[in-house]
Amino acid sequence: MPSFDGVFIPVTTPFRGDDVAPERLQANLQKWNATALAGYVVLGSTGEFPMLSEAERDRILVAAREAIPKAKAFIAGTGTNSTLHTIRQTRRAAEVGADAAIVITPHYFTKGFSQGAAQVRHYLAVADASPIPIMIYNFPLNTGINLEAETVAKIAQHPNVCGIKDSSGNIPQAAQIIDQTPKTFHVLVGAASALLPSLAIGSSGGILCWASSARASSATCTRSRRAGGGTRRGRSPRA
Repeated sequence: MPSFDGVFIPVTTPFRGDDVAPERLQANLQKWNATALAGYVVLGSTGEFPMLSEAERDRILVAAREAIPKAKAFIAGTGTNSTLHTIRQTRRAAEVGADAAIVITPHYFTKGFSQGAAQVRHYLAVADASPIPIMIYNFPLNTGINLEAETVAKIAQHPNVCGIKDSSGNIPQAAQIIDQTPKTFHVLVGAASALLPSLAIGSSGGILCWASSARASSATCTRSRRAGGGTRRGRSPRA
């Protein structure tokens, strides 16, 4: 399983008129490749994945794989409100060559999916069926559902679940997740303001929109490396 320590960019999806523009995505990636970033999240929230058709998503993933060097992690957004559809999207991302899939919490049926047992069943089913590691994506501001630390800890026991992007901004919750999950489980925050506090308690880094500027990327990666070295989980960020 690849390492997911460091700072990652959640990349935007460029458009030309009403159509996606894969060549523009590749041009952006080529610029970011010159920085010390650990890798990229393609088709995350910043990539507007709910607005794209399956064909558009596929074109973006293929273009991203062509432009992302093997030295940097390629994480593909594959989450949907359907477990079977998520599995299909995840298998396709694996065929394209993604290193991992980041899976947003199902949330259309808020009452049902707010139950920990339903969340566990969904993520374990996806992890069982996926050829690549799965990263949980907790974004309560967008989904209206928060994954509790106890639920994350249950999901994290699966050997094909590699980590979580926690965009809740809740540092105490992140601390609970770090404490209750295996040392091999990567906890990445989704807000720049949470990066340094989370590193101090043993997180692996962050997936940060702010890091999309080249200057910010280098500076953030440097600080991540310095702050992350010697954490109680013994991690050494790769960025």
